[in-house]
This record gives sequence, structure tokens and C-alpha cells, in this order.
Amino acid sequence: MAENLSQLASPEISVVVPVYGCAECLIALTSRLIQTLNPITTEYEIILVNDFSPDDSWNVVKQLGKENPKIKGIHFSRNFGQHFAISAGLDFARGKWTVVMDCDLQDPPEEITKLYAKAMEGYDIVYAVAEFRGDKSWLYQQMRKVYFNLYDRLAQNKFKTENLSFYIISAEVRESVCQFREQARHISSLLRHVGFKIVGIPIEHVEREFGKSSYTFSKRLNLALIGIIAHSSLLLKFSLYIGFLFSFFSFGFGIYILLLKLITGTSLPGWTSLAILVAFSTGLILSVLGIIGIYLEKIYLETKRRPLYLIKEKVNLQKPSHE
Repeated sequence: MAENLSQLASPEISVVVPVYGCAECLIALTSRLIQTLNPITTEYEIILVNDFSPDDSWNVVKQLGKENPKIKGIHFSRNFGQHFAISAGLDFARGKWTVVMDCDLQDPPEEITKLYAKAMEGYDIVYAVAEFRGDKSWLYQQMRKVYFNLYDRLAQNKFKTENLSFYIISAEVRESVCQFREQARHISSLLRHVGFKIVGIPIEHVEREFGKSSYTFSKRLNLALIGIIAHSSLLLKFSLYIGFLFSFFSFGFGIYILLLKLITGTSLPGWTSLAILVAFSTGLILSVLGIIGIYLEKIYLETKRRPLYLIKEKVNLQKPSHE
């Protein structure tokens, strides 16, 4: 009976880790997490969400769960994506505070102490501002900054998305985020949307030691597009502005041709300029229709009301905490 009561009690800290291609570092990750969390509190849980990783990650998670009941696991029936894995972890987390971090150890688990200490000052969301010390090239760093700055402007974020990979949130924030069940899943945008008191603190960010990132340029671009479309109508407004601008240009060009005919008695020669204008306007129309089509696709997917994820197997877990 006492054991059942202890299982029902809310731990002080839950750590949610989406897992993909990280079988090599899971043992080191959980070991360092335990060493970091024990001085803070003995009441904690580590939730490893395996997003149908192609390596041996799930077998490692199951073994870790057998050795330590505080290590819990979720295994998806297929690959749903990192933000869906985070959502599953948040659904099952029961802690008064929840830490979300990647599994690749680029964000050192030891930095949780700083996040938790700052949260104790009265903040609901504390995110890590990474001080990168890896060996990435200057060009890579500049392209990364441009990418995230552009995304944040289009998605109308009030804080930098590149910092939203390692953070701690209160139970109130977690429960608020869990209420949002849309398919266009972008956790950093949801954190911006729910509000609460937020602050960023600097931490160390190191080079990846194990494996290789599965985030290609196309995947990052698709994720950015999802975040923009799910939480901003700016692209539709941009299409409207471009349409007005092109209409104004066409109207002005028409007046120019008319005045040229009336004043000089000549018309604008050549079909090249006409062909260019027709091609340009056609491309613009198709681009605008494409943007509208993407929004319609997201609406179509939302109307299906499909579950965010499907779980094939669990370790040391029962029901989601928000049910």
C-alpha cells in the first residue's frame, strides 16, 4: 500500500527526453542525470520517449527501466517526430517541475541545477541560452543565426527559438501545453503562446560526442514551416501584400503604356517584356495558391482529430498524468 502511494505521489522533477539515434549515449545520459538530480531531490523521474529509433535505443531503455524504476520509457509504434515525442513525455510527466532536453548530451545534464535554481526565484519557464564551444565553422554559425532569426520573425516569437531545446517548466505550464492537441506540433511556439513568467540563463553547450544529428536542412525547413503556419497567419498576409504590390505595379505599367501611346504615338515594342511579365505573374499566383494550399492542408489534418501519437510499449508507466 505504501509503495502504491509513493508511486502516485508527484515527484519534484520530471525529465523528458525524446530519443532517436542515441543508443550509444543513453547509459551515460541517465547516469549523469541521476548524479545531477540526487543532490537536488530524491523524488524524480526520467522519461525516455523512443521515437521509433532505428538503432537499439528501445532495448537500452527497457534495460535501464528494469535496473531503476525511476527511469521510464515510451516506445512509439512509428516515427512521429521530436515534438510529438516531447508531447508524449509531457502527457505522462507528473513532476512539480519538468525538464525537457535532447538525448545527445550537447546540453550537459549538470546544467539542470542552474535551471532549477533560477526557477526557484519565481519563474515558470527557464530556458538555456547556449554558449556554444564546439568546432562548427563561422559560416555554419552565421547561417544558423539567419535561419532562426528569420523563423522567429515570421512566427512572431518573443524569444529565440534556437534556445528552446533545453528548459524547465512548472506543472502549470506543462498542463497548459498539454491542453493543446493540434497536429501542427511545435513546442517552442506553444510555450510562447501560453505565456507565464519566462527567463533565459546562459549555460555551456558542447559538441556532439555520439552519433550524428538526424535533422537535415530539409527537416529543419519543414519544422520551421510548421511552426510558422501553426502559430501565425503572416504568410497569408504577406501573400496579400505581394498581390497588392503586383497589382499596383501592373496598373502603373498600364498607365505608362497608355501615356506612351498618346504622347509619342508609339507602343512599347517587343514580346520579351510581355513574356517575362506573364511568367512572373503566373509564378506569383502559383506561389500564393501554394501558401493557401498549405494552410488548407493543415486545416484538413486538424479536422480528422487523429491522436498525436500511438504507443506500442511502455516501461514503468501507467496513464498520462493529464487524464
